[in-house]
Amino acid sequence: MLKWKLERYLMDSKKVIDSLMFISENIENLRNLNIRNIIYEKLETFYVKIRIVYDKTFNKLEKKKLALRDNIYKATMYESDKNYAHKDDDYKVTEVESLNYLIEILKQQLVHCRKMCNKSLLDTITLDFIPYDHDLFRIVNGITPRKEEILEKNIFYE
Repeated sequence: MLKWKLERYLMDSKKVIDSLMFISENIENLRNLNIRNIIYEKLETFYVKIRIVYDKTFNKLEKKKLALRDNIYKATMYESDKNYAHKDDDYKVTEVESLNYLIEILKQQLVHCRKMCNKSLLDTITLDFIPYDHDLFRIVNGITPRKEEILEKNIFYE
């Protein structure tokens, strides 16, 4: 796989963390949404995409060795395998005390993946986490399609 395509998967995982940070900061303004489902979908995206990065970087034997000696890799693959890529009956839910704690775990997993898979990734992109979500930002700030058209017109045509 081309490095830029693999980098895209890594960035998609990073955007999940950005979205969760945005949710955490704006939870009160998002209370009318089904936050549980939104978070679940974001986590599914995170774990499927990060798994692709690992799968395209390491061969089967390397992944087995990593699973034996690397706890962060092992935890990442456990969530991906047992809960998000499949629905295994023997999956044990990883309890987290808060959304902020979950965000810290995901950051740790993503930074670790970036470090471990560095040979397969570009050097141009950094993992700067920013609390932002394209869609939820519009909901929180009441930006309707009409308001967005007006804003774009004012920005780009004046």
